[in-house]
Amino acid sequence: MSFNSKPHSIQAGLTLLEVIFATALLLVFSLVIFTPQEIIQRRQAEYELKTALHDMRGALDQFYLDRGERATSIYSLMTIPRKDGGGFYLRNFPLNPFTASTQWSIRATDADEAATIDLGWTFICSPQATLPLDAGIINIRVPSIPATTLSGVASCVFDDNFVSLNGIPYYKW
Repeated sequence: MSFNSKPHSIQAGLTLLEVIFATALLLVFSLVIFTPQEIIQRRQAEYELKTALHDMRGALDQFYLDRGERATSIYSLMTIPRKDGGGFYLRNFPLNPFTASTQWSIRATDADEAATIDLGWTFICSPQATLPLDAGIINIRVPSIPATTLSGVASCVFDDNFVSLNGIPYYKW
């Protein structure tokens, strides 16, 4: 048996190039994995927003068709029974999926729709908020700048920079 008297040199560790390559590869994989997840969550929230707006606008329209007058509060849609006996116009006051709150803007008009006095967009936080001057709700949307509450206090929830995946600001939905 003969032993080689030269010691073997063993290099431990990685070169700088290998570390940079591994880090870049890890970054690319993380972007591929996490970006679709954020888009999926955003798309789900947008779907919930569309559903909430559709349900509330449908309830407002059905209330007007059944009764010949506009609802003065969202709460009335949840407490006044439908004329066809099918329950109430709205089961609950939907949450805004982006704020997890009941903050919406309503558009109201004077009860005498022949005059069509537009009272503008009004910010509400509660379904019990009623409109002044015998006004009726004609539309509902996501709050935007500038939005004022029924007490006249300005409240900004969304601005023009908060847009949907299709590029349209949420308050224009």
